[in-house]
Amino acid sequence: MSGTAHVEGPPEAAEEEPLPDVTPVSSYRLQFNREFTFRDAAALVPYLSRLGIAHVYASPYLTARPGSHHGYDIIDHNALNPEIGSPGDFERFSAVLRQHGMGQILDLVPNHMGVMGSENRWWLDVLENGPAADHADFFDIDWRPVKRELRGKVLLPVLADHYGIVLYSGDLTLGFDPAAGEFSFWYFNHRFPVDPQKYPSLLKFRLAGLRNELEEDDPCLAAFLELIADFGRLPGRTVASEKQRRARRRDTEEH
Repeated sequence: MSGTAHVEGPPEAAEEEPLPDVTPVSSYRLQFNREFTFRDAAALVPYLSRLGIAHVYASPYLTARPGSHHGYDIIDHNALNPEIGSPGDFERFSAVLRQHGMGQILDLVPNHMGVMGSENRWWLDVLENGPAADHADFFDIDWRPVKRELRGKVLLPVLADHYGIVLYSGDLTLGFDPAAGEFSFWYFNHRFPVDPQKYPSLLKFRLAGLRNELEEDDPCLAAFLELIADFGRLPGRTVASEKQRRARRRDTEEH
């Protein structure tokens, strides 16, 4: 579902030169993307004004998946799409509209979001932390479906074949990001973060061989074993209280 909002320009400009509340009588749709930017739109405004256009009807211009041609696959609702222009470009576009007595109609699409891939931090948070995620309430997910084995989980129909076949073919791979300290499974360009509470099952892999290479009192080995224990003590994804959620987030970041 799309909604519309009538805005006349950036808040700073609106305070300096307030425009009367005008009901849109004519509009022109602008489809923003990397091939049609705020600068392109600003250059078009004088022509639209001569045509008698009162408002431009702007497509979504919040940060969308890279290369998006329509802007509905939003991955960050808190920032302008850098492919369309900078905040300064947006302010100049709005200023040109005001100079010609024109306004904007914004296409607000809170239910549109680009999931899958590896760019949407809110979505990745939900995959990693389930109901305990900071952004779990932003998505319409039934955490308690009829099938008990799916409770607290998200079922994603993304595999091109049966799970066993995909796993055997090597298309489902495990990766580690040293900078973030995170494990994820990858299926081509799709990232599936591993639940940090399950990290011990990965960190214990070939642990016996590591013990053979290092002395039992080696400080690195001791720190590694302590890290395994710390991850195992994390509150689970289905935590019951906000206090446990905060503890999970805090301890996950620390470890």
